[in-house]
Amino acid sequence: VLTSALMFCSMFDARKGEFAIYRSIGMDTRTVYQIVALEWIFRGFYLFLFGLLGTYTVDLLLYGLMQTAVEAHTFYNPIRQILHALLATAIITTLMTVAMIARLNRLNIVQELKREF
Repeated sequence: VLTSALMFCSMFDARKGEFAIYRSIGMDTRTVYQIVALEWIFRGFYLFLFGLLGTYTVDLLLYGLMQTAVEAHTFYNPIRQILHALLATAIITTLMTVAMIARLNRLNIVQELKREF
């Protein structure tokens, strides 16, 4: 959650000029919102996918270590916990997208273009 929030803040500050240029050349706000929403959907998907692959790999490694040390139980895929993680990722991604769109609404195009050039 903290990583997503930090990424959101740094990305928006770095791209204010880009959003101002989009709007100044005639791109309507809905199109800019769609760009932002698609970016966050892809980021959420990649965060979930890499997190899932990383934790699954660590789980298998730990299971292998535990199997050699003591008599371990059967390994199973925690489908319920994976679905909870997917839901949490979707909620966080949605909140970050809404926050980004709210910050875009307050963006002053003229000031950002002056700052950019």
